[in-house]
Amino acid sequence: MAPADLAAAQDMAQTAAASASERLGLAQRRLQEAKRLQQAEQQVLRLEAEADQLGTAAEEDAQTADEHAIARDSAAVALAEAWRAWCRDPQNTRLLGETDWAAHSLLGPLIRDATILAGDTVLAGNTMPSLDGLDEVADTAARPARAAVAAERAGLDRAAAVTSPPRPGTSARPPVRRTARSGSPRSMPN
Repeated sequence: MAPADLAAAQDMAQTAAASASERLGLAQRRLQEAKRLQQAEQQVLRLEAEADQLGTAAEEDAQTADEHAIARDSAAVALAEAWRAWCRDPQNTRLLGETDWAAHSLLGPLIRDATILAGDTVLAGNTMPSLDGLDEVADTAARPARAAVAAERAGLDRAAAVTSPPRPGTSARPPVRRTARSGSPRSMPN
């Protein structure tokens, strides 16, 4: 059996082959696009997982930073309160005399505001007082008292030396030293 119009059948076969070839090319392009999209989807899923991990780590870091800030602020307030207590201690006032600690360049800010060292003072645009030299404040404040005590001791020692009689078994004369050659006593130099 042969088609009546062989040329028309040939044209139809060629058209069908061209159409099949186009569909095959389209299918291959769709397959490549599907594979590319699948790879992109996998990459997006990996990036999402990494983003979730980074988000969790950031939350943990923020929590840790908050905890450290709370500890820092507690220590800052405790330091200020300790200095306040030291400045108001009646024994310190008795030993050091009346002092206007609130006017002191280092202690004044701590006395006026116990939270001055707390928080993100610098980030808020405020200036934080310097802590340089804070450890020397008590020593500096005690120097006049130490000098007065030393002077008082020296005065007492001088008074005791002048007014106290010689101890029993000692004499007011200088000690005697015997020379090896003569065996005779000789006064020791003072």
